[in-house]
Amino acid sequence: MTLKGLTTLIQERNRELEKQNEELLRARNELTEELNTAREQIRKLDQQQEVMFKASPLGMVLLVDRIAVKLNQRFCEMLGYDREELIGHNSRMAYRSQEDFEQFGSFAFPILAAILFT
Repeated sequence: MTLKGLTTLIQERNRELEKQNEELLRARNELTEELNTAREQIRKLDQQQEVMFKASPLGMVLLVDRIAVKLNQRFCEMLGYDREELIGHNSRMAYRSQEDFEQFGSFAFPILAAILFT
């Protein structure tokens, strides 16, 4: 292969790589825009949830794997605990006995799973 032929081959490959790079950058920009949109939607939902928790006259708690991750003041008042005593702790403390805790779990969680995952 001649030097001119090699140079032409390198230039063609360089153009191909530049085109691929532009496509990758375009895809990255689209994904970044989608991610930013999703983050904004999550932020708005968090704000709505916060308003609901604060404004509700009912005791409300958000559990993840039966651990309190969010609750309102009314829920604290109902149980007689401070917020710090409940956040991050198992919801067992809201039940009179271990048996009640387990019974409710065996009743409620299949129903919740059917609602959330179907």
